[in-house]
Amino acid sequence: MLTESNYVSNWEYCKSRSAYHFDPKRQDHMGDWFGVIGTFTNTWCEELKTINNTRPMTWANRKNTNGRSDVVPPQLELEEYDIIQGGGNPNMVLVETLDDFSNCPNIQALGDFFGLEPGYHSRLHVQHTGQMFNNHMDKMDAVFPNNTDDEIVKFIIMLSDWCPGHFYQYGNYTYEHWRAGECHWFDWYNIPHGTANTSYEPRYSLGITGIKTSRTVDILNGLIELS
Repeated sequence: MLTESNYVSNWEYCKSRSAYHFDPKRQDHMGDWFGVIGTFTNTWCEELKTINNTRPMTWANRKNTNGRSDVVPPQLELEEYDIIQGGGNPNMVLVETLDDFSNCPNIQALGDFFGLEPGYHSRLHVQHTGQMFNNHMDKMDAVFPNNTDDEIVKFIIMLSDWCPGHFYQYGNYTYEHWRAGECHWFDWYNIPHGTANTSYEPRYSLGITGIKTSRTVDILNGLIELS
């Protein structure tokens, strides 16, 4: 496999290292590359109403989490190249984000639940009408340089109910009809994924990324239920 420096396209680089089939005629299913692990009781409804300090996230600033100035998007030009080749705007806003939950203790508690090693990342996504996060596969090299890919896990908690026009795509599978509190994991390294909002209702979700502990593994194995 060639290294990232040998590519002009982020999409082609990530495809080269992925185990996904990339066959549009093949139907993916729940459990193949992602799966729902349970549902949290919604305690954050009122907190969402008070959030007004989100920032627009683009490919250029997406890695600047929790005030960390040392995290720089690797090979940004590769990612922007793919968007330009598709006729898109490389500076487009993907979602609105929030990383500071000091005023949202119930949302903060969701991240703490998984028992990830200290330094895990929680990020709120608010996707408004017309915003979309183009199809991609994740790279964690710059964020967790001292850990293997198998040690890193990603959870997504849907903070509001699904409505028509909210799109989540994992490979060839469209994830939909979720309820607020539904939580899923996905194979961030291998599976291409993207989101879009064509509705007139904002789509709220919380992404949690970190290093697994024994508690995290127990949750993934269904030994600890969400509450």
